Amino acid sequence: MSKRKKVAIIEPRGVTGNVFSDFMGLPLMGPIYLGSKLKEAGHDVVVLNENALGRPVSMRELDVDVCIISALTSTVERGYDILREYKALHPDGLALIGGVHATFESEEAALFADHVMTGEGEEVIVPAVEGEFSEKIVDGPRIKDLDTIPLPDFTVMKGYEKMPRVPLMTSRGCPFNCSFCSVTEMFGHRYRTNSVERVIEEFRRISRYTDKDIFIYDDNFTASPSRTRKILERKLQEGIKNEWTAQVRVDTAKHPELVELMAKSGCSRVYIGFESINNDSLDSLNKHQNIEDIRRAIEVFHKNQIAIHGMFILGVDEDPPETYKATVDFCIKHKMDSVQFLMLTPLPGTQFYKEVVNEGRLLHRRWQYYDLMHVVHRPKGRLVSDVQREMVQAFADFYSLKQAARNGILTLLEAREKFGDLRRKKQGTRVLGVQRTLVDLAAQKIIAEFKRANQGYMDYLEALDRKWLQEGGDAINGEKAALLAKAGAWDRLKH
Repeated sequence: MSKRKKVAIIEPRGVTGNVFSDFMGLPLMGPIYLGSKLKEAGHDVVVLNENALGRPVSMRELDVDVCIISALTSTVERGYDILREYKALHPDGLALIGGVHATFESEEAALFADHVMTGEGEEVIVPAVEGEFSEKIVDGPRIKDLDTIPLPDFTVMKGYEKMPRVPLMTSRGCPFNCSFCSVTEMFGHRYRTNSVERVIEEFRRISRYTDKDIFIYDDNFTASPSRTRKILERKLQEGIKNEWTAQVRVDTAKHPELVELMAKSGCSRVYIGFESINNDSLDSLNKHQNIEDIRRAIEVFHKNQIAIHGMFILGVDEDPPETYKATVDFCIKHKMDSVQFLMLTPLPGTQFYKEVVNEGRLLHRRWQYYDLMHVVHRPKGRLVSDVQREMVQAFADFYSLKQAARNGILTLLEAREKFGDLRRKKQGTRVLGVQRTLVDLAAQKIIAEFKRANQGYMDYLEALDRKWLQEGGDAINGEKAALLAKAGAWDRLKH
């Protein structure tokens, strides 16, 4: 090995206010895997996650031989700022950048770093840190055997002991190809998995030092139902008690016996991309599911006392203006435990990004606003300021004081019904209790702060709308113009 290097891997924090930014204390797995790989190779490495730290990295923390940025699109501008600061402090230091944004915007990223690592970095990180590459852009190959990656060593991350849950990742790639998602471009269509034994080994390691919940990061943990079944049966056989949560698709509900096993093995919550209650919108997103699939999934998971965090996309071309209200009503009617309303965002590397750019509908490339909370493209025939308001209002309506009061009453009723059933309460499943009520109340404050922090962005969107209306919009016909006038759109924006 060449000289031992002092290395900082930094996951930057987003620079705009995000409704869920206070809940983003968990790291991406990429920096943890790379840090573990470098530690195994004998280097002195620390992972600095600004979200988890709750602060920017300090100048002292940048006193290293190698500074590596691992960023998403929404955090990459902050990452560029860190690299500028690092090179100003250490002109001879080695600056590297990787991650999903750098992969798809490598020429841009190359303006700020000595080397850009695209794709999966595990096989190139050690030689990159040791100075073995001369080329500006280094392509990392997709790992054929995920079991060859070192077990994640969370001790490389500063403040790791404060993580509210422990991440675990068991697969890469996705056999689906949703138009708005960059997973298939980044990790491929082939569903690559760790062996069942490797996954159980990770479960074991976590259970030995903590009883915290485990968050399975896979984009779709149940993509192979037979494999998921084997993992969960082994978890039960080995008596691993940690509860867990995971991301799944609605088609998991087509295997009710698997959902029962998930509950039995400690699954307390699933995160599901429902995306829309409009079948035309689901088709346009290439989601391969419909509203009946969504209803069935809610019924099956709730029947098994598994809470649901539903994720919905707003701003789809096929959505009428009233979609946001209908979506909130749907979530309340079906007693969704928690929801996230996301803005349809053309992220670099996605099919949707290419379409929006080709059609001239991209508003800007200020990447900090590509956080799924801000409108950054113009949905066909819509005022972008209206679309932004609808997203914020959807949050406000679902996490309302009225809903908080209702959930508080349900808490009392369920407590009386389930009194003494501590096991079920621990495994709780659905969050109709104190936790959900507290989330409702906290969300109101967060939403208000988001609106204040983003008033300038709303002013910008309204200015764009004024210009758009003055120029006739994108092929606005007489009927559409009349509807906009009736809705008071021009009166709202002309001053």
